[in-house]
Amino acid sequence: MSSVNYNTIWGKIRLRNPQTWSSWSIILPFLKTAKERLEIGPGIFPKFHVKGTYFLDTSQNAIEKLSQQGGRGIVLDAEQNFPFPNDSFDLIGAFEVFEHLKYPEKTFQEVRRVLKPGGVLLFSVPLHKKYWSSLDKFAG
Repeated sequence: MSSVNYNTIWGKIRLRNPQTWSSWSIILPFLKTAKERLEIGPGIFPKFHVKGTYFLDTSQNAIEKLSQQGGRGIVLDAEQNFPFPNDSFDLIGAFEVFEHLKYPEKTFQEVRRVLKPGGVLLFSVPLHKKYWSSLDKFAG
C-alpha cells in the first residue's frame, strides 16, 4: 500500500478528461453499451465518462471534482464493502488500483457481488517495473 496522501495531491490538480487516456478507444465500446458504470480509484484521472458514472475513491478532493462534473462519487476505501446492492453495474473499471491494495481479494469479491450477470470488469495493473512512469514511482 502506498503512503502517498492522494487527497492532498488530487486537491491541487485539475480533473482530467477521460478521452485523453491512451487506451480510451479500447474501452469506448464497453462504455457505449453500459447503462450503469462504476469506476474504482480513479483519483482525478477517470477512464470512464464522468457524467452518470459512480466512483469510489479514498480522496474527498477527487470525489468532489468528479461530482462537480456529474459523477456520482463516494469516498470509500476499495477494500471495504461497497454501498451498492447485488447486481448493480453493467461495467466496472479499476485502472492501476489493485496493486496498491493490501487485500485485493476483498475488492474482487465486492466487484463480483455488484457486477450484473454478463457484466464486464475492465482493469489494469503495471506490466513491468521498467515501464513505470514517474507517477508510479512516486506512488510507491
